[in-house]
Amino acid sequence: MTSAAALLQSFIQDLPQNAATAAEIVDNFDKEKYKEVVEFAQSANGGRPI
Repeated sequence: MTSAAALLQSFIQDLPQNAATAAEIVDNFDKEKYKEVVEFAQSANGGRPI
């Protein structure tokens, strides 16, 4: 069983790496590809919104 202090310590220790990973995801987000995926999903759903 993990204590609250250990969980908090792990969170604080991992925060910089997690923030860097999140920033990388945001920086590499391709709006055009997202739009294509949404259009495909709507098409697969009979043209109805998803």
